[in-house]
Amino acid sequence: MAIKTKLMLKKITMLLLLLVTALVAFSQQLPPKSGTLVTDYTNTLSAGDKQQLENKLVAFNDSTSTQIAVVIMKSVGEYDINEYGLKLGRAWGIGAKGKNNGIVLLVAIDDHKLTIQTGYGAEGGVPDAITHSIIQNDITPRFKQGDYYGGINAGTDDLMKYMKGEYKAVNQPQRHARGGGGGSFGILFIIIVSRVTCAMMLG
Repeated sequence: MAIKTKLMLKKITMLLLLLVTALVAFSQQLPPKSGTLVTDYTNTLSAGDKQQLENKLVAFNDSTSTQIAVVIMKSVGEYDINEYGLKLGRAWGIGAKGKNNGIVLLVAIDDHKLTIQTGYGAEGGVPDAITHSIIQNDITPRFKQGDYYGGINAGTDDLMKYMKGEYKAVNQPQRHARGGGGGSFGILFIIIVSRVTCAMMLG
């Protein structure tokens, strides 16, 4: 019995080590926190388009306390884009502290995929059916035509429309960078709740 117990403990220890290694490897592949709400690692958007989106999202954040972050990257590698978007939002602390109301619109250009991930506090305004509709009807058709700015602009307009009125702005100074505080997505990892995971092939 003692030998079996030792073998079992050894297996459990090895599994835990593998899990920790996998989590560390994943976290290392996440980009460092961006200082803007619109982050384009691919130069897909022009400087002017990027600034217009940034101004719109900053103004919405300041008036409602809801942060919508747009992230464009080449690929999420072997990871599921929904999980990647969720972890990115958690790591970057998207959303107002204590409200968990951040939203991440993540586009992986080379993967031809996108996802909209919401914090638990944003699910009331943007449930699964809404994110699916936004991706299918407003973003994907424009992306297929090569109009990435148009798709993202329309998608963020929709998100703002559905979230408007969900929260009132917290008294805070005007800012032009993400600063909603950590843990915005963290509640999703502490208690298991239904998360919005809508992803669609673009091509």
